[in-house]
Amino acid sequence: MFIGYSTAGGGGGGAADVGGGGLPPRHGRGKTGWAWVRYGMINRILAYNNKRYLFCNSAIGFMEIGRNCEIFKKFYYHLYERINFEFTEETGDKIKEYKPYEPDLLITYCEMYQDQSVMLNQISKLLSGLIILQALPNANHRSSFRFVDLYFGFACGSKMATYKEEKELYDGFYVHSKQIIDFEINHEQLFNEHYHDVHHTEGIKNHLKYSKELVEKIISTQSGIIEAVPFQRFITSLYQEGSSLNQTGSF
Repeated sequence: MFIGYSTAGGGGGGAADVGGGGLPPRHGRGKTGWAWVRYGMINRILAYNNKRYLFCNSAIGFMEIGRNCEIFKKFYYHLYERINFEFTEETGDKIKEYKPYEPDLLITYCEMYQDQSVMLNQISKLLSGLIILQALPNANHRSSFRFVDLYFGFACGSKMATYKEEKELYDGFYVHSKQIIDFEINHEQLFNEHYHDVHHTEGIKNHLKYSKELVEKIISTQSGIIEAVPFQRFITSLYQEGSSLNQTGSF
């Protein structure tokens, strides 16, 4: 609250009351009228400078997030290309593309993502969100697992259980996941907060539920309860370290 010069009735008092001649009479709390004016001006200057500081910090924050999301978009697509390359080496064929690449979805996802407090919830949310996003032409499940595994390695220094180690778990999750994506979630309304459809809403919740149930079984209990590393910090590490771009995964 800014405090300025008051014109309310205050009356009384002379120069002797304020310790110096020529100043206006007291008002209210023992400060002179001019002292109130000076105090109010200082308050306004401090508030203005504080707003400038917050605005500059916000602008820097938005710029950094914008840069991070461009890096995330390129990195995530690189994972898909890497998976495609590995598939070609193994089978001699390329992964069949059944839909167009939607890079804007990755940017929006990155900009809107809200971190979770503990690792179990963070990984479950990242995994589920990237899968139902369906931003890639194909291999959305494999790319999501590859990304989350890299994040988990960065945050905890360890790896999730691989597909070969827990094939039955991964296959079971894929069946549930694909069914929810194909029949319950409206892909075009993922970021529309005004869209209300019970099947869509429940589908997103159920997909996260199944994702969490899987994650609980493919990471250690101890890793699941530690504090999560912020998503944006991990993205920043991608262009600071770079080495993650060439990692081969097990998904």
